[in-house]
Amino acid sequence: VAPPRLRIRKQSRVPGVDKAWLLGHIAGDGNVRDGSVRIWAGLDEKIAQECARLFREIYGVASNITTHRPNGKLKHDNFEVVCSRVNVAEDVRNCAPFGLVRWRVPVAVACGTDDVKGSWLSGLFDADGTCRGKPNRIIELITINEVGMRQVGQLLAILGIGFKTGVTVYRNRKN
Repeated sequence: VAPPRLRIRKQSRVPGVDKAWLLGHIAGDGNVRDGSVRIWAGLDEKIAQECARLFREIYGVASNITTHRPNGKLKHDNFEVVCSRVNVAEDVRNCAPFGLVRWRVPVAVACGTDDVKGSWLSGLFDADGTCRGKPNRIIELITINEVGMRQVGQLLAILGIGFKTGVTVYRNRKN
């Protein structure tokens, strides 16, 4: 007999700015599988705490922050947030597909207000963006997901933000 599902807060079809940011962050550094949502926050404990706060605020459920201590592979503490609630995972999965090559801009975000669009982009860039140039003139997003990247370009264009896309091919790259 399967355990009963614990209730989560009723979710609107249109995400607010907090949920949009969380969905963007999951697209960049998260995954949804096996009835849980996992977000890799890397070195940024504040991002991990913000993700945990948003799970609590949006869904009314707790999540766990795991600290991965330095070892042969990690040089510093790294943080991971896990929300092990099937209902939360199903809600997130119903918003859009997630995964390295499968993530997409959620339809509700693409049709949402400029604030919702900007919040989703902020979550994505907080997870996967980098700055370079002097002083941080270029904000960069690197992904192997061409469809998702085109959708990001469409959101940026709608918001009047200039952008360029490019393709880099790595041949015989050895780590």
